[in-house]
Amino acid sequence: MYGLRLKHIRNVVAVAECGSLRAAARSLEIAQPVLTRSIQDAGGILGASLFERTSKGVSLTHAGSVFVQRAAVIQQELSR
Repeated sequence: MYGLRLKHIRNVVAVAECGSLRAAARSLEIAQPVLTRSIQDAGGILGASLFERTSKGVSLTHAGSVFVQRAAVIQQELSR
């Protein structure tokens, strides 16, 4: 398995911001199954579940919250 890629970071942050896989997939203009697989891959690479399914979509786990905080900094640095 490969290491974490920028697409994983982008996808995890998008799901966290949108609160659902469907909305994040639309905002990223990718298919939902592709996004779901990317999120699963990111969790596998990191060795932690990043999201929990809820009746209203998804919510971050503790590990997901920590990751998203760091990922946001990485995205800001890359945009500079």
